[in-house]
Amino acid sequence: MKTSVHQLALAFSREIGTEPRLSANPELTRAAMFGPLAAVSFRIWGPEPLPDAAERFQKEAKEFGAVPTPDLTPAQKKQLQALERGRSKKAA
Repeated sequence: MKTSVHQLALAFSREIGTEPRLSANPELTRAAMFGPLAAVSFRIWGPEPLPDAAERFQKEAKEFGAVPTPDLTPAQKKQLQALERGRSKKAA
């Protein structure tokens, strides 16, 4: 079974305690869920966070061109709602 880079990054971030905590930083949701994989995103939460990591992450996502604003598009909102429904069913 193949594992994507994003899956590996998330597994590693969970292991070291730097998994994104979007409830603490909802303004980063679009960049974290729909933007590029950026090393600085793993320094926002967890041990030894960088004080400017969130701002740097948003800037990098915007410069990459995938996240021009932090506002979710209607399609992205639907995708996140579907993901949440899936998580809720799995937890039940």
